[in-house]
Amino acid sequence: MGTSQLLLIVLSVIIVGVAISTGIYMMHQQNVSIHRQMMIARMNEIVAMALAHKETPASMGGGNGSYIGFTLAGSKESPQPGSNSPGGFWLEDDEVNYFVEWYFNNRLKIIASSKIFGEGKYWNNTYNARIEAVFDSDGKVDNKGFVITGDWK
Repeated sequence: MGTSQLLLIVLSVIIVGVAISTGIYMMHQQNVSIHRQMMIARMNEIVAMALAHKETPASMGGGNGSYIGFTLAGSKESPQPGSNSPGGFWLEDDEVNYFVEWYFNNRLKIIASSKIFGEGKYWNNTYNARIEAVFDSDGKVDNKGFVITGDWK
């Protein structure tokens, strides 16, 4: 084999290797994006159920104009509600833990913490890939929007 043929083979292997690694990276980024969108969609579903609870009269088991007391089937009591929160709950999914707190000023806070890209814990640190949002009395996200934190590797 000539030197030029060896050079072409080496160059081809390098180009194919770069193409494969770029494809793997792009696929990972797409998976992260899809997972985040799924978490946000589930957070919006929880808010819709919380709004239904809020609008239901107390005589029918609702919140009578408040998020306080809202819970979902299969949820557990919140591990650590905030100082302005009288309570909340924790809902465990296969891929995500959802931590929901209701507040006296008629707001709802939801933290979705990924088990795939993080540890799925409540607190904010590098190891917890999570999305946090605070919803007002109309179920709209406050001015901070969906805050994405943690290391999504």
